[in-house]
Amino acid sequence: MAATGTITENANGTVRFTTTCMLCEQPVAVDQLDPQKVARWQAGEFVQNVFPDMSASEREVLVSGSHAECFDRAFPPDEEDDEYPVDAPQEAGT
Repeated sequence: MAATGTITENANGTVRFTTTCMLCEQPVAVDQLDPQKVARWQAGEFVQNVFPDMSASEREVLVSGSHAECFDRAFPPDEEDDEYPVDAPQEAGT
């Protein structure tokens, strides 16, 4: 799944992805993206594989088009989720 949005080129050759938050209907953006990585993501690669160094909340903008705060309000973490915070790296197979 990928959010629908607009990609604009920055003066430095990176790109900015802008969309409207699906929950609050305000603009939300991720900036300074590598255009080649954006093309891979748009071609169907998983966002976490294309942008492994990006925070989970930034990746969520690309996936669902929502602000991290809006997403957390709409989908509060379960007590079980505390074991692996969203931005914490996880070992393969966990």
